[in-house]
Amino acid sequence: KIAPELATITLFNGVKLQNNNFTESSKLPCTYMHSINETKISKLVCKKRQSKEWRKYNETHMTRTYPAGIRIDSSNYNPTLAWSLGCQLVALNFQTNDSALIVNHGFFRQNNNCGYVPKPKASITLSIDDDEDGVSDDDKQQQSNNDDDDDDKQQQQPITLQIRVLSGSCLPKPDGATVGECI
Repeated sequence: KIAPELATITLFNGVKLQNNNFTESSKLPCTYMHSINETKISKLVCKKRQSKEWRKYNETHMTRTYPAGIRIDSSNYNPTLAWSLGCQLVALNFQTNDSALIVNHGFFRQNNNCGYVPKPKASITLSIDDDEDGVSDDDKQQQSNNDDDDDDKQQQQPITLQIRVLSGSCLPKPDGATVGECI
């Protein structure tokens, strides 16, 4: 239960997801949010209907996801699944600089490094005329138009990119060398 005194001074109140039913949760006030660990994320996503309902729930409510408690080494789960479902608060262990944390840093460097990334259009609202596959008719039409452009894309010439490396760390020495500072 939430103490009324605390509820009046906080914006979000955590509430347990009952029977994995996001449709029922959507009827709660928008200040109620769910916290879901990575293990439950995987279980919920296995059911296609649940994924669609969860995305719909996230249009008006907040969801916080977090690593499973069994991660005693402070490793992380891949945050992209939670982001694709529209989850707004995707908690990670920042003490471990693993690939998931690097993906997180890269993701939030978008939008001029402001630390905020607007949700993709598909995560903001689901079209009423979505098919069972969760893809709107508009998206299917766009894909069809893109397929028509494939012939033009195959005609394009490759480009050459020049990359200037500014720094590097933990790089292996050439040919198994074990001494020297230069790589």
